[in-house]
Amino acid sequence: MTTRAHISEILTVIIAALLVAGIPYALWALVGNPLPHTIPTLDTIRNALTIPDNGTLFLRTLTVTGWLSWALFGASLVIPRRMPSEGTRP
Repeated sequence: MTTRAHISEILTVIIAALLVAGIPYALWALVGNPLPHTIPTLDTIRNALTIPDNGTLFLRTLTVTGWLSWALFGASLVIPRRMPSEGTRP
């Protein structure tokens, strides 16, 4: 392996680590904890979905989507994937 390939691999690991650590830090700092303080009742959920929204519900949905996306991204980096190499049978 050449020095250029080593540098490329090191930069890839650094960027992945920054993304895995930086995204949740930014989400936490900007919007806070995505989990509610108490478990919402069915009436609370019904009220949140039926009353006119001032943007809060949209922002909360966007926040939860961001956290779920980060979790899937982190899982895709952690879970090893085996790819068949050339010449092997599936």
